[in-house]
Parts: sequence; structure tokens; C-alpha cells
Amino acid sequence: MKRESLTTDAIGIAVGVGMILVAFSRLGNQIPYGAGDLRGEPWFNVLITAVLVAGGLFAGTVGVVRILLGVRTRRP
Repeated sequence: MKRESLTTDAIGIAVGVGMILVAFSRLGNQIPYGAGDLRGEPWFNVLITAVLVAGGLFAGTVGVVRILLGVRTRRP
């Protein structure tokens, strides 16, 4: 079974960190939404932030574990 390159795993880590950065940078968005729009509800920002942080942690953790396993198996 052929394994992807370590670059692929590094990209996974970068995506994970990027998702976490986006989650915390969008907390300051105070855009007024119309009545009945779900994006205007108080729980919406918290939900989206939680989903982005969870996805970022998952992607970052998988990337780190795969890099560590890849480095361990490449040793002579």
C-alpha cells in the first residue's frame, strides 16, 4: 500500500490551524441580519465556532500523527 507524502500531512496540519484561526477571527463579526434569519440567532456564532474548532483540531491531530508515523517508518 502506497502512502501519501509527508507534504500532504503538513497541508492537513495547515488546514487545521487555518480552520481554528478562521473560527476565532469570525467571532467579532457583528453583522445585522434580518428577522427570521438563523444567522442572527445568539447560538449560531457559537455553533459555527465550535464546528470549525473541532474540525481544525481533528485535521491537525490527524496530520501530526501521520507525520510522526511517517518519520518513524522512514528511518533505516
